[in-house]
Parts: sequence; C-alpha cells; structure tokens
Amino acid sequence: MSDGETAEQLIMEAYNRNSTSNVLSVTARNVGSSAVTIAATYVGGTSATFSGGLAAGQSVAVGAAASGSATVTGTNGVAYVLKIVTQTGGVFSFSVIKGSAG
Repeated sequence: MSDGETAEQLIMEAYNRNSTSNVLSVTARNVGSSAVTIAATYVGGTSATFSGGLAAGQSVAVGAAASGSATVTGTNGVAYVLKIVTQTGGVFSFSVIKGSAG
C-alpha cells in the first residue's frame, strides 16, 4: 500500500433515529480492503454503546454490512455527528438527524 491509502473504509448505508424512542439504528458497510474492528462509537461527542454488529470489539469483514442500535438523546430536527472509531485509530464520521423538526 502506498502512502495516503487507507485499508479501512466504512460507509453508512442507512440509519433511523426514532424521534420518540431515542433509538438510533445504523447499518454500515466495510468497503475497504481489510477487516474493521469497532473500538468505540460516539454520537454528538458522547460515547454511545451500540448493540449488534457495531458493538465495541465486533469485526466487520471486507464487503460485509454491520447493523446496530443505541439509545441516544437529542433534539428533534437537529443533526448530530456519529463517529465510529476502529481499533487501528481510524475515525469514520457521519451526520444523523433525530426525527423531524415539525
């Protein structure tokens, strides 16, 4: 691998941030060239404990999708940054909006 290339790469395929239950459900896919192991997740700068395939310690194989959910609070209609941190120090950031503003 040459300088500047990253073997780890996650994309967010889908999310649902329920406005009444405060549950954030996320599906992410590993589109990189190496497996990704989840180290931590944050929503709006606060640590979030995800279940399922996005839980800390879970590995996401190349080409595979992983889904998980966490209970997080926030204001309807506001965008929050979801950060997924890997064991190698990679940080993948996505914007998620809770519910609707109206």
